[in-house]
Amino acid sequence: MATVRLTLLAPAAVAAALMWSTAREIARDPPDTDRLGLGEAAWRDAQWTLLRALAIAVPRDYGSAARKFESALVAVADALPSWQHRDSMSRMMAVIPPRPFVRKGRAGAVGLVYLYSSLSSDASASPAFLDAEKALLEAGARRGDRPDEVLALIRSDADSRGVQQMISEATDKWRIRSG
Repeated sequence: MATVRLTLLAPAAVAAALMWSTAREIARDPPDTDRLGLGEAAWRDAQWTLLRALAIAVPRDYGSAARKFESALVAVADALPSWQHRDSMSRMMAVIPPRPFVRKGRAGAVGLVYLYSSLSSDASASPAFLDAEKALLEAGARRGDRPDEVLALIRSDADSRGVQQMISEATDKWRIRSG
């Protein structure tokens, strides 16, 4: 009976070991993803555009859509093509968790994406709060859309819900923790 169990378990153990080995190899992909055409220049702007668009789409108040945005943020962070960027985003999300921001609804989600993008880039190259969102809304505006009204609402919500203060505090916290 013991031999039968070992015989049945051996293929499963081999399969599990192969899956583990493959998963570890994928997680430690080589930093030279440029050879695959997936260098940072190929995906970085698209990543932030996607996250900004998702944040703008979050309803004004916290609810299931805001929680789905938080899940999407985690999924995007886990799927970044470079292990260095995945690691950096994971550390950022550990030091500055998304939930407190996302609980502020759309304004918090937009503020969080602004914060993460600012911290992950050269501060001098980072746009001011809502500048990138304004460009995104204007680029995607259809006839009759009013991007300025949407931005005014987000800015008003950000002010009344303390999002700017949260961004400032989180930036200080990141600087203390990272260095």
